Amino acid sequence: MKRFIHIWDLPAEKIYIQFNDKFRKKFFDCAYEKFGNWKLLGKNIGIKRADTSIARNWRSGNNCYPLSKIFKISEITGISKKNVETNIAEIKYKTLLNKRGGSSGKSINNPKFPIKINGDFIEILGHICGDGTICGGLKKGIKTVYVNNEKKLITNFIKLVQDNMGDIEPSIEIRDDHKKYKKPCYFISYPSIISCILLSVFEYKIGTDIEIPNYIFKMNKNTRCRFIRALFDDEGHVSDKHKFIRIGMKPLIFVNSLNELLSSIGIKTSGVKTERGMNYLKLCDGKNITLFYQKINFKHPTKKIKLENLINKGWKFERFHNGVARERIIELLNLDNNLNANELASILDRNPQTIKGHLRNIKNDI
Repeated sequence: MKRFIHIWDLPAEKIYIQFNDKFRKKFFDCAYEKFGNWKLLGKNIGIKRADTSIARNWRSGNNCYPLSKIFKISEITGISKKNVETNIAEIKYKTLLNKRGGSSGKSINNPKFPIKINGDFIEILGHICGDGTICGGLKKGIKTVYVNNEKKLITNFIKLVQDNMGDIEPSIEIRDDHKKYKKPCYFISYPSIISCILLSVFEYKIGTDIEIPNYIFKMNKNTRCRFIRALFDDEGHVSDKHKFIRIGMKPLIFVNSLNELLSSIGIKTSGVKTERGMNYLKLCDGKNITLFYQKINFKHPTKKIKLENLINKGWKFERFHNGVARERIIELLNLDNNLNANELASILDRNPQTIKGHLRNIKNDI
């Protein structure tokens, strides 16, 4: 399983970089010494008018330069790719290669290569699978978008990207049409370089085809919990009145995988339920809701408060998972088939009417 994303994991032809001042001059001077003039250097790496492009624009720091050409120079000079990576001061993605300027979008300044595939990164992926998306085309680049009406989650997402990838500010649009939105909705988008980094380890699919990356199941429990929390922050619902946590999404494969992911950290749901094209997972017993609270919880402030209220109210009696109550009744009847509904209710600490309902269902099945 990959732990880092290096610059050589990205499409070098479309990646443009800028070195820090000290390394930039050293790098290009070293290349010049190999050939004795800029023209021969340019011919060797496929650059026309090298005295202008390389000597004036690249060496002086006026322009960014294609990573593919930098890798060629690094081979010639013996300067390692690792050394190249650690001295990048700016990096961007160029969509239109045959046009001057192209469609490169914003750069990441002071990028944090190699980028760690850690808890921050996995939490970003969780939000992309929730209220985010990666979209675009050949001309306008590939945008990473995140939408939410909770400002704290927007601020958190921006910080995750900044802390994990480097200095870059998203474009922010606030939509506050009262006819469409109950509260102002924030749309933030990042340029193609962010999408390029994410897509290097995340085979993002749109609509119902979206899947949870397999490597998340192999990560430590805390990291898995951060992915789950991001999803529940975006798509989850808490009812402190009726005492349940629920999440609903359309992609069935994704919801089944989420159920497995919850199970991998010891949390059991009531199983996948489908209603009107949506697939739901539900936690409705004290044990698993408490485990969710202890291991995952929420960053969403309203949902966090509701969950705390739910936990503080507690449960008057133990809730059974689907089918468990029936199994317990059958076990007791196998031991003593003379037990009536009131006696079973007393043993199981349940309402007699609830037990009578189970007995009717068991009788009908028989």
